[in-house]
Amino acid sequence: MHMLWRVSTRMPSRMLAGFAAGVCVLLALAGASASVQAQQASALVGSVLSDPDERPVVGATVELPTLGKRTTTDSSGSFRIDSVPAGKHALVVRAVGYAQVTADLEFIAGQTVEGDFVLEVLPTQLATVRVDSSALTPANTYLRDFESRRAMGFGRFLDTQFFEKNADRDVRSILTAHVPGVRITKLDDGDILTSARVGMRCFPQVFMNGIRVYTGYKDEVHFDLIPLRAQNIVGFEYYGWSNVPMQFQSQTGPPDGVMCGTAVFWTK
Repeated sequence: MHMLWRVSTRMPSRMLAGFAAGVCVLLALAGASASVQAQQASALVGSVLSDPDERPVVGATVELPTLGKRTTTDSSGSFRIDSVPAGKHALVVRAVGYAQVTADLEFIAGQTVEGDFVLEVLPTQLATVRVDSSALTPANTYLRDFESRRAMGFGRFLDTQFFEKNADRDVRSILTAHVPGVRITKLDDGDILTSARVGMRCFPQVFMNGIRVYTGYKDEVHFDLIPLRAQNIVGFEYYGWSNVPMQFQSQTGPPDGVMCGTAVFWTK
């Protein structure tokens, strides 16, 4: 058999007055309990600083993870977490670019825990750099200045890419075909670079990797082009007598090949 209980919401006035008084007592007790709990709760206040200069760390995260409480530091590095129950709780402090700090803090009812937390700056980790030993060759050192002179717009230049494309060709044919004013003269001591100045046979001075190997004097042993191989050359410069760069000008003065021109070879 099922019994159906009915609860009437209508009460006699005497009973209603007693019920109201009981509710008031319960509410008062609840308020008192909340007040006692509020008085017993603790707080955590402090600041986050950077080691070693102790400058404030702005925007650092301060967290009591087991309680789900979290805050961030303000412009002075300060923070505050209220309503922390008594007991031991784990603390985590972290910020971008700093090593994380963790600690176990003991909170006593009604008391405030104060502290400064110093974070160590993490060392900067650079991306791995691969060093190509082939890039550290003397030829590449030469060509830094080569490119600087070419940018000035004086002289004639044949670069590394050009010689790579013409690696199987004869150096003599390359020079006469691509450098205006250059000729080849066959003499007893070899095939000699010659300037096409009108009315005279003139021999330009020659530099090899920055060192002058031929001054252009007619009684000197000439610079023979036959042994040169295009695949070994990474750059060539040629200047007329009027626009020779300072580093290739004669230190002893004319007469020498600078008056006929200057040829500069750069090799591997």
